[in-house]
Amino acid sequence: MASSMLADGMWLNKAAFVLGGGRSIQAHMDSLSQLHEYGLVIATNRAIELPIRPDIWAWLEERVYRWMGDGTLGSDAKAAFDSYAGLRVTRQYVGREVHYPSNVIVLETDPKGELGGSLTSAVNRGCNVGFFGLNLAWLLGANPIILLGFDQAPEREDGRVPHWHGDYPHDEKSQAKPAFDIMRPEFEKAAEQARKVDRRIWNASPGSALTCFPRFESLESIFNAVGGIT
Repeated sequence: MASSMLADGMWLNKAAFVLGGGRSIQAHMDSLSQLHEYGLVIATNRAIELPIRPDIWAWLEERVYRWMGDGTLGSDAKAAFDSYAGLRVTRQYVGREVHYPSNVIVLETDPKGELGGSLTSAVNRGCNVGFFGLNLAWLLGANPIILLGFDQAPEREDGRVPHWHGDYPHDEKSQAKPAFDIMRPEFEKAAEQARKVDRRIWNASPGSALTCFPRFESLESIFNAVGGIT
């Protein structure tokens, strides 16, 4: 359902940081508290545990929300869940009833792997929560959009995707293809779309394998760049 608390373009030309789960975000830990001095913040999945209070917390899988709230992911995750006071945003499931409390904004979504849609109808979510967070920032009108913790790193030897936090309870080895191979075309398409309309998407994830966006290795360089265009 659409929400009056979210509207297309409401962050028009404001910088937005989208926080993912990649390990590279650990390089920025000491600077994350400064993000709100330069822009708005969207946290995906467990990124609400980071030392920054995001404006939006986004997730796609109901089980992530449930694990955060019931303590399955640990006391820090539960404390972050309980104390979070920003906008909680997720997708409407199709063909399955999922009941969320009234403080959760449930959006109609489309699995298209390209930027677009509308917050008042259906939001393109792609195949992963990082892309969903990026597209939320895009539809809100943010410019530039800065990605943190978007490593697209190869799986570990045990087949799991490496994160800055602990593993999720489910077995991520069940994917038929490596996660990056599935996600990469969506981000490459997003980079092409941004170039065509002269909007900026920057990747500030040190060592990231995601090379389709302009790269920044430090938050200081990002802060300088954002300060130079605002």
